[in-house]
Amino acid sequence: MNGNGSKPPIAVVGYGRVGSVLAKAFVAAGYTLSGLVIRRRGRDVWLDSLRLPVVSRVADLAAETDFVVLCVRDSQIAGLVDEIVMRKGFKPGTVVAHTAGALSAEPLDRLREVGALPLSWHPMQTFVGGEGAELLNGVTFGIDGDPGAVELGERIALELGGVPFRVPPDKRRLYHLSAVVACNLMAGLAGTAMKLLHDSGMTDGQAMRTLGPLMKKTALNIAEKGLPDAVSGPLRRGDAKTVRAHLEILEDYPDAAVIYRRLSLELLDRLGDERISAELKPLLCP
Repeated sequence: MNGNGSKPPIAVVGYGRVGSVLAKAFVAAGYTLSGLVIRRRGRDVWLDSLRLPVVSRVADLAAETDFVVLCVRDSQIAGLVDEIVMRKGFKPGTVVAHTAGALSAEPLDRLREVGALPLSWHPMQTFVGGEGAELLNGVTFGIDGDPGAVELGERIALELGGVPFRVPPDKRRLYHLSAVVACNLMAGLAGTAMKLLHDSGMTDGQAMRTLGPLMKKTALNIAEKGLPDAVSGPLRRGDAKTVRAHLEILEDYPDAAVIYRRLSLELLDRLGDERISAELKPLLCP
């Protein structure tokens, strides 16, 4: 391995929401960036402050690279594989990773023809743009691929402050689905709550200012205390009167009623209190 001490040189392909955070995290962890592939470069204060080798094509990356990470859309991976094959790869044994959560390392299999080791290397985090390296602290990296690639991917994930987890290739989509449920559907829940608050007289801005602290604290409680200890409210208390009142209101909101019933039943199962379940389940399962 070359690079800074025992740390391998790394190239990042794509400098969008994911690639920009990973580039910052690599530098913060003491890695040498051997190249950044940026198709259309705009103004970036962090990037402009460093003298990093920026190129517009994979073909222009240095061959002396041990870890190449493709931070692009799923649909762009095949095209990049073609470009890497056309350039005859990098040096033998270079790990080429993608960050697509729903894909195993299989889309990179063809890279073995040019001496590369395929790796699926997905940080289970939400990226909205403008974040720094600290976004990856404590984040799970879903990993699968060739044994040597997995070993290196795990080491780098740890050095970025992450937690590596080996995902069986046939369970990749299930793994990714869990991220969508926890992230995207949580945003959907926020939207549902906003509608209810809107009908109580709030503007959308007021609703988000109201829900923000509550949702942040709930997420923190789940992270710190786990389930069911993070559960509070009428379900935890076994408050059948309040649940019944909620269901009466939700008769005017049939879509929200489905969510309320289904997720309440999930939480009752998590709570594992037979007395509370016996009282509330008949209300939630009409």
